[in-house]
Amino acid sequence: MSNFLEEHLTRIIDETGVTPATNQIERHPYFNNKELVKTNQELGIITEAWSPFGRKINDVISHETIQEIANTHGKTPAQVILRWNIENDVLSVVKSSTPKHQIDNLNVFDFELTQEDRERIDALDKPDGRIQDQHPNEYEEFD
Repeated sequence: MSNFLEEHLTRIIDETGVTPATNQIERHPYFNNKELVKTNQELGIITEAWSPFGRKINDVISHETIQEIANTHGKTPAQVILRWNIENDVLSVVKSSTPKHQIDNLNVFDFELTQEDRERIDALDKPDGRIQDQHPNEYEEFD
């Protein structure tokens, strides 16, 4: 599934008896979509985050909080965001055209965020943080 809300998920499950394996949703630090992640988990559905770095349309990858956490752990901001998703049982769909970033995207299993780190990232959530409704020409991923 992609971008299914709770009412869509329960309807498809009720009407077909089939629970989707995954629900790919918008999720990044500016739009953490926690309620839908929780719903997916309660229904046994794996949450998959599209655009976990927020794309070039916002500054999440260069946000001071993300930068500070990255510096503390000796990691890149992208690695911190990927780790945040992992620790919240969320898979990330990432794109990179550079071998260095592809390798960096895989090197997220040798550190853990603290509870304070996760809370600081969660606190970046804001009502206008969605990018789904933004102009499609601005939907370029970070490389």
